[in-house]
Amino acid sequence: LMPSTAMLETNIQKDDTFILIVYKSIKTFCYSDCCSFLYYNELTEEENMKRYIMFQLLRNEFTRILPSSYNGENQYCAAYNISNKFFIAEDACAIQYPSTRGLGHKNFAFLNNIKENLEFIGFRVCYLEEKIETLHNCKIITDGFWDNEQKQFIYFTPNSEKSKSIFENFYLKTMMSK
Repeated sequence: LMPSTAMLETNIQKDDTFILIVYKSIKTFCYSDCCSFLYYNELTEEENMKRYIMFQLLRNEFTRILPSSYNGENQYCAAYNISNKFFIAEDACAIQYPSTRGLGHKNFAFLNNIKENLEFIGFRVCYLEEKIETLHNCKIITDGFWDNEQKQFIYFTPNSEKSKSIFENFYLKTMMSK
C-alpha cells in the first residue's frame, strides 16, 4: 500500500528512474499474515504466551538483515524458509510479511498466479530526486495505462484528468511531488 516500502526494499537511490505498478484486488482471497499475532480464546493464557514468544522469535529472524558479505538474493532465504515452514496456510494464495528494510512497513507477495486475484491499473515512471532515510522525494515523469482497443500502453502527465481520476484512491498521489 505504500510506494516507500517498495522503494526501500529495492534500494532505489538518488537519481534512479523506476516504475511503480498499481494493481487492485478483483476478488476476496485468503492470505497468511506474518505481521500480526492472533490470540486464540480456546487456548489457555500459557499456550497463547508460548505461541506469542515463538511468533516474536520467528518474526525477528524473518526480518533480520544479513551482513553485507551476503549477496542481495541471499537476504531473503531465511525469510522464505521461515514463512514456508511456519506461516503459510495451505489455502493461502499470498503472504503479508514485515519489511526487512523499513521498521513498521509491510510487504505482500502472491504465491501463485496474481492474475487470478489482481487487475492491472497502471504504472508511474518516477525519478528519485532525493532520499532522506525513509522519506523519498520523487518526480513523476509519466503515467501509463493499457488501452485494450489499441493493444498498447498510452501515456499521460501526472496532472492529466486520466491520471487524477485513476490514481485518486491510491497512495501514489500523496507520496510523491509533482
